[in-house]
Amino acid sequence: MKKNILKRTSIIYLVVMIFANFTSAYAYNIGQQDIWNIINKSMSNIGNWREVGAGNGKVIFNEDEGYANISKSTLSDNEQGKYLWLASPSNLDLPDNEAFTVKIEARVPAPIASGGSEISIRTKGIDNNENGRISKIFLTYGDDKTGKVTAINWNGDNKVVNIDTTMWHEYTFLIGERDKTTGNRSFDLYIDDNKVFEKIDAAKMKDGDLVRLGADVGNLCNLDVKSVQIGDGTILPEKRKEISEVTLSSYTHKEGSENTIRTSIKTNLVDDGTVFEALLVDSKNIPVSGIRNEGTIINNQGEINLILPASLKIGTYYVQVKFDNISRNSDQYIITENLEAPVFPTFYSIDEIIKIDDYKYNPTKEFNFPSIVDTKVHPIENSIDRYYMFYAPHDAPAGICLATAPTLDGPWTEYGSNPLISNSWESENGNYYYNVTHVSSPDVMWNSTYNKYFMYFHGENNVTRYATSDDLVNWTYGGECVRANDFSPTGKGLTESSYARVVEHEIPGLDNKYIMTIMINNTANMRKIYYAHSKDGIDWTPVKEALVSPDSDPNMNYAGNISGAYFMEWEGRYYIMCHGSTGNMYSVEVGESLDKEIHWGVFYDSSDSYPDYARSGAPVFIQDDEGVWHMFYEGGKRLHANIIHAKELSDEEKNEIKYVSLKINKPNLIVGESVEPQVEVLLKDNRISDLKNIDLKFNSSNENILKSENGNLIALVQGTVELSVTATYNGKSITSDIVTLGIFENIELPEFKAGETILNSDQLTKGTGSNIQLPSVIKAKDYFESPIDNYYMYFSYVSGSGGIALATAPSPEGPWTPYNYGAAIITSTLSGDSKGDVTGAAPIWNNESSELNMYYSQAKNSVMLATSKDGINFNFKKKVIDLSDFNGKSSQAYQVSVYNNEITDNGNKYTMLLTGNVGGKRQVNYATSQNGEDWEVNEEALITPIDKDKGNIASPRLLIWDNNKYIVFHNSNGDIEIESISDDFRAVQRIGTLYDSVLEEPDSNKASDAWFYEEDNILHMYYTAGSTTGTGSIPSSRIAHTSVVIEVQPTDPGEEPENPGEEPIDPGEQPEDPGEGTTDPAEKPTNPIEESNEIGYLPNTGDASSKLPYIASILIVIGIFIFAKKGEKIKV
Repeated sequence: MKKNILKRTSIIYLVVMIFANFTSAYAYNIGQQDIWNIINKSMSNIGNWREVGAGNGKVIFNEDEGYANISKSTLSDNEQGKYLWLASPSNLDLPDNEAFTVKIEARVPAPIASGGSEISIRTKGIDNNENGRISKIFLTYGDDKTGKVTAINWNGDNKVVNIDTTMWHEYTFLIGERDKTTGNRSFDLYIDDNKVFEKIDAAKMKDGDLVRLGADVGNLCNLDVKSVQIGDGTILPEKRKEISEVTLSSYTHKEGSENTIRTSIKTNLVDDGTVFEALLVDSKNIPVSGIRNEGTIINNQGEINLILPASLKIGTYYVQVKFDNISRNSDQYIITENLEAPVFPTFYSIDEIIKIDDYKYNPTKEFNFPSIVDTKVHPIENSIDRYYMFYAPHDAPAGICLATAPTLDGPWTEYGSNPLISNSWESENGNYYYNVTHVSSPDVMWNSTYNKYFMYFHGENNVTRYATSDDLVNWTYGGECVRANDFSPTGKGLTESSYARVVEHEIPGLDNKYIMTIMINNTANMRKIYYAHSKDGIDWTPVKEALVSPDSDPNMNYAGNISGAYFMEWEGRYYIMCHGSTGNMYSVEVGESLDKEIHWGVFYDSSDSYPDYARSGAPVFIQDDEGVWHMFYEGGKRLHANIIHAKELSDEEKNEIKYVSLKINKPNLIVGESVEPQVEVLLKDNRISDLKNIDLKFNSSNENILKSENGNLIALVQGTVELSVTATYNGKSITSDIVTLGIFENIELPEFKAGETILNSDQLTKGTGSNIQLPSVIKAKDYFESPIDNYYMYFSYVSGSGGIALATAPSPEGPWTPYNYGAAIITSTLSGDSKGDVTGAAPIWNNESSELNMYYSQAKNSVMLATSKDGINFNFKKKVIDLSDFNGKSSQAYQVSVYNNEITDNGNKYTMLLTGNVGGKRQVNYATSQNGEDWEVNEEALITPIDKDKGNIASPRLLIWDNNKYIVFHNSNGDIEIESISDDFRAVQRIGTLYDSVLEEPDSNKASDAWFYEEDNILHMYYTAGSTTGTGSIPSSRIAHTSVVIEVQPTDPGEEPENPGEEPIDPGEQPEDPGEGTTDPAEKPTNPIEESNEIGYLPNTGDASSKLPYIASILIVIGIFIFAKKGEKIKV
């Protein structure tokens, strides 16, 4: 009887468990339908939604395709105050305080004149709807390079992501809880299943709950919406089928010819055997009749051929791939006019017209945008020379400058009273025509309408002005020509109108005499070339469509911007010659009527060496009396450029010397030492000479200190000497720049070999920028109870708001692993003040509090202190230094380092080194403290830059070597320098270069931010390698490491001093007790996505937790049956 009861019990329990699990599964599926409990609306019809607004806009519902189109394409004067919305029902009631989710499936079917289509969710406020919030994004038409989604952030820091908005996407707003005191809300945005924005602050807006789709007052829209869903709580997007990539075998061909293109696709979560369709669509996304084919997806990949007939017209097309209501477009496919490529003169750079250090008016050590006038064509009285060159700095205060020369080959002489035009111009009545931060980009031309010279220039960046002159020296202000938004169809959205050039050119049928080509920038920072036309050169009609765009041809790489346009006729055809952010100059054919845009590619490839240094731009062209073409342009890094002369060369001229460089492998020489200098002679055709027929003469400023003998340099006595070399070939001589050498008695300093990269941005998937800098290293296992690894390296991000991140390693050499994928562990929000970037971690252990003191800078004007028990989680302590501590003697305070170092007769315990700034030149300052919290700044600079530093020194560090103290820092020359310092910090002496950056990787001729760590008789140096402004073709900066074995144990600034009564902050001493409650840094950080799933509406399906009920039920049933079977043998 008992046995039968057990059996029946087992069967009943099995049925109950199966029923329970299936009920749970059914309930879950029902929940999938019910999670959108507030709104679940298909837009195949209007239902109880509303069309609000007036004017030419309209909402059309496509019942067959199941979507609504909201379109407002014009903005006439009588419509400035009108909007168009597809709006939610009037009785919409969104959660007052709790989080909720909005998912909208939408696309942008066609471009509008400017701006983007709006999707926004408004929530009521806490005071009669006067304090509501609106979460808002704009969708701008374009492919995955030009389309964009912009999230409007209340703090002004709007966020932008590029995406193909022409395709259907799900835009999911996770709108957070409302702050009951302030009413603030923030939202995260997902596009499909990818989070693109996080914690966007919703803007203030009064009135009640509303979802609105379309365009506000003064805006345009063209938006397709398929569905709107709203539900309580946080509902994370699910993974879905998608086409992840569409690539073509080619992207262009010429008209009149047939071409077969291979289309390859990649997909996600698509079943094998799924049939896809590929078709050709035009620039408006309309299918081209008869050009389509079908293929099959296998292993989430597919390929298909499309035959493009010879009858296709010139224009822009896309290959569109689609299946199951999913679609994606390829990059642009362009059919161009069947023209032969132009052949322009070959230009060779010759030299700077004036050396950068030789200018008398030189406020910012950079000059750009040359414009040249030949006064022989239109003579002036009392001409200084035949040729007049106009140019300007760009940084404030800038100013329009003049140099003159008798020939195009020079010599060029700077005008003695530059600038001709400054950043303020006083009128006759004592007022100002303008008073701006800068004026720049002069373009001077002869105006035959008024028989005067006209100069066009900009200042500020959004205004182009003009002035007139009879003698090219004395100018009369004319007025404004154009402003940026004059080129906008809506009158807004453009930010810059500068770098204009004006020429006489009549556009057929337009009745104009002059055209102005000009660079226009928009809020997305994509600079394009526009044009305006005029009858007289004063009154201008802007054309509100770009003439040349950097994104028009997918085969061209302009790195997002083009500028410096020069319009020229060449062999009966018309071109824009311009430069891109790549550093090269390009030609684009625009036609006589300015109705073409054929990108022919690079016409001048800038050299990596002198004088271009990988950047050239803003060209002007002129022929000499012999018909030789000359080109003048700006060359060198942006805001560090100079005016360069280039020309066509004869075969004989190609062999002449252009430039001589001198480099000493050991710029610090010891008395009695001999070194062979490295001399490189660059010829005018950019070949490097073999020196066989070139005479070299070394020029020493003091041959009693350093002399040359048989090609070697010999150091004789201690001192400083300036050295150059003169190269002579065929009677023509060129002298190198001066190299400063220090000659010292025998001081054995560490000699570091070239470093190796230990960390770069490719490893930092959660980083806030591509450039990283300022490493600092500690031995974590000496301090923390359970460190992630033995060594911690802190580093900083350069771009955005900065941020300090962490990497860990088992040894000082590495390998280094980013903590939490490079996410910043210290940001600007830690201090409660979110303004300014956070950089430069300076960690030092505090024995008294058994915690890590972390000093860092914020906004480059304050030094902050935070503390930590585990080196990962920090608590803000206080601001320890700001600019007021310098009493006006520094405009910056950052790149700090802190040491347990007593300065003689100071009474301090700790010493802080930091970078200061006076008059734009960075210097070394220091501060002292007795307790590490209260600091006294020494107002006067400790070390200032010398000539070899090229204006700046920064990131100072204290190094104690062989019982001597040294300050180590880097300079603008890209090297790491060292200077001896006395114990009382009153006497300093430049020793020379500690580490000479290498031209090759990882340094790319720039090393900075050295940090030292010594262990086991090895001195390690960590530093920033490469340019911290690296982008595009210039690699991003990275962290590098090098080391040297030492025979004599150096004194470490972190070691305990001999005085046992002191309790120093000792980087090398094990802390006594890290204290209870210390966060375990080895504990895996919470995954924010997993955390969201735990509190959200949609749990992860198919994961281990979702299977536990089934597994448990099976195990229980098996156990019961086993127990029942055993029960047969038990006597009851």
